[in-house]
Amino acid sequence: MASRHSAAFAFPEDEGAFVAPPWDAPVDLEAVVAVIPSGNTTRGLFFNGLADRMVEAGAPRPGRWVGFKSYPAEDYARLLVACARAWHPGLPLGRALRAVGRSAYPTFAQTTAGRVMFAFAGSDPKAALRLAPKAWEVATAGTSDVTLVEGGDVDILRIRRMHSFPELHEVGVIEGGVAQFGAEVDIRIRVLRPGDVDLRIEWLRR
Repeated sequence: MASRHSAAFAFPEDEGAFVAPPWDAPVDLEAVVAVIPSGNTTRGLFFNGLADRMVEAGAPRPGRWVGFKSYPAEDYARLLVACARAWHPGLPLGRALRAVGRSAYPTFAQTTAGRVMFAFAGSDPKAALRLAPKAWEVATAGTSDVTLVEGGDVDILRIRRMHSFPELHEVGVIEGGVAQFGAEVDIRIRVLRPGDVDLRIEWLRR
């Protein structure tokens, strides 16, 4: 089950363990899909959000999904790549996935669950980040684990069993989410294995 809390404690700096996301590196969709556990899912509202972006880009709508019904994460990964290519055809795929991620916050925030959840954050971007584990639990129906380790100006988000390109797309999700509050972060990544990534989030402005 996904973690529903964040841990607040000091942690040692290990800057050498984290690197910039590989924005311009090739993205192997089939390699990603091949290791997604069969039980991993994503809620339909996120499929619909991607489909809306594709229509905005002039592409045919690929389908419609029931908002809070869970669908295979493999299908979501494929749709995510299709959306990135349709919405940002001139960008390397890694950068396009990041850009799509930046648009994810409004999709969830406009749902009833999102409005209720983020009402607790008020105007505080750190408070919003504390809600990230719960938001991802809702998004993936508990098939992924996300834990926040707070550390003042530098936080660590530990993502486990999430295969929607966490080192690219989820970085964009965090960047776009905090930007809604007028904040800015620098994010570095540590990839442990496919689907398991740590994000080092340094607050530049909040």
